[in-house]
Amino acid sequence: MTLEERKEIIRQIEELAGRLGAESTLENTSDTEEYEFQVHCGLSEAVADILRGEPFMVSYWLGFCVSSLGYDPTQESFQSIREDLDNFFDTADRN
Repeated sequence: MTLEERKEIIRQIEELAGRLGAESTLENTSDTEEYEFQVHCGLSEAVADILRGEPFMVSYWLGFCVSSLGYDPTQESFQSIREDLDNFFDTADRN
């Protein structure tokens, strides 16, 4: 896969995520900031749908991302995030 093909795939994902999150709004921001917010909301929604049947994967990927950034995912500061995620998936409706 060429660099241009990768860039095109990323552009398409960004556009689709923006459409998914189009109903999300952020007050008192520029159009660019609002669009980025909508893309993030769309990506979050898509990831949640993909992982709905396997909630443990969210904690796995959180740990992976935290480790990739050079942090220790076992630190106490990340413990509350993991607990909140576990609690959410234990109590969330999974239709």
